[in-house]
Amino acid sequence: MVNGLSKEFSMKTDKEKKELFVSLMQKPVLHTDNTNARSNGSSRFVFIVAAPDGTAQYYFRENKGHAGIKDTPVDLNQSAIFIHDHDTTFYNYGSGHHECIAHILRYCKDSIQNEPDRKWNKKMYKLLREMVHYRNGIGETTGFDEKTVMAFEERYDSILEEAREEYEYIPPSKYYREGYNLYRRMKKYRSSHLLFLHDIRVPHNNNMAERLWLAYKRKQHQVMSFRSDASIDYLCQSMLLSLRQDPESSVYDSVSKIFDRQKAGRLT
Repeated sequence: MVNGLSKEFSMKTDKEKKELFVSLMQKPVLHTDNTNARSNGSSRFVFIVAAPDGTAQYYFRENKGHAGIKDTPVDLNQSAIFIHDHDTTFYNYGSGHHECIAHILRYCKDSIQNEPDRKWNKKMYKLLREMVHYRNGIGETTGFDEKTVMAFEERYDSILEEAREEYEYIPPSKYYREGYNLYRRMKKYRSSHLLFLHDIRVPHNNNMAERLWLAYKRKQHQVMSFRSDASIDYLCQSMLLSLRQDPESSVYDSVSKIFDRQKAGRLT
């Protein structure tokens, strides 16, 4: 019954889905992420594309990587800056990239707990928090202070140099290499970790996309098991967050009007 409702709703909302797609294609900044799904015992994926203002779409995919991105706004909106969690596939698309600082902070904290004798991880954790605090205090009309940003970048580079020296003096343990890998990642993708200090449109984290895939996870938990790929696909197509953003009507009214289209026997 639930899947039947999703199917019906999906088939009656082509207009809304096209409008969302066009809107995402025009956004200068997009959040991206994906999460695992299960279909009749097989592994599948749900891919999320969202703008900072909450505009978003869900896409059912059998595979990750380039196949999962195909025909989405990430694939087609080549002028957008993408915010993600270091899925390197995304680096093949768009005009710029920013990696979620909230994730980097967690990785730094993990390194601090597993490599307590190293100093670079504690310094980097403190610096990133200072950066986020500074960025959160910037208004759209205020703009960035060039000297402050330059000082942050110099400290960033200095801490990474200290990390290099520490790992050369005491190599990473074969049982825990995540701290060393984080150092290398932060050095290689430096510009993608600091973009939020240069572009006011870019938030420091990817929480928007993460909140959205959690919404799907709640649905999956309620369903327990999807019996077919079509079931997940219909659900993804039915998750129209734009209905919640309409100030002129409630979600109930918006959904009721969409289902009423079938009663009229045609799309309206």
